[in-house]
Amino acid sequence: MSLRPPGWGSTANNAVPRLRAMAILINVDGCDLSLPVRQATILAEDLRLAAANGTTRDPVAVRLLADAIEQRLVGADESPVCVQRPAEYIAIADLAADGKVAGWDRDVVALYRIADEWVAEHC
Repeated sequence: MSLRPPGWGSTANNAVPRLRAMAILINVDGCDLSLPVRQATILAEDLRLAAANGTTRDPVAVRLLADAIEQRLVGADESPVCVQRPAEYIAIADLAADGKVAGWDRDVVALYRIADEWVAEHC
């Protein structure tokens, strides 16, 4: 009797387990950043909350960014998430201003820093 789940190691259906991504790639202002899954999940949730609460200038654009991150989290899309719209930069910078940076991965901190610099330059 095998203790492996059905399909694992089976030659009948050649089932191969698919591993979940360990990081989500985000391209922001030409920089490719790798966000750990846990922190990408929190970022997507925070963006979705900001859009739902009306604390962003363009809730639709921010919700679409959260959706794009979540698509990568569930493996529906493996391409990098591209931060392009001004509302996306502003929402990310607003999260940084709310103190969402302390203790996070260096690429997450870089994401917030780049967004903050973009807002300072363009707004």
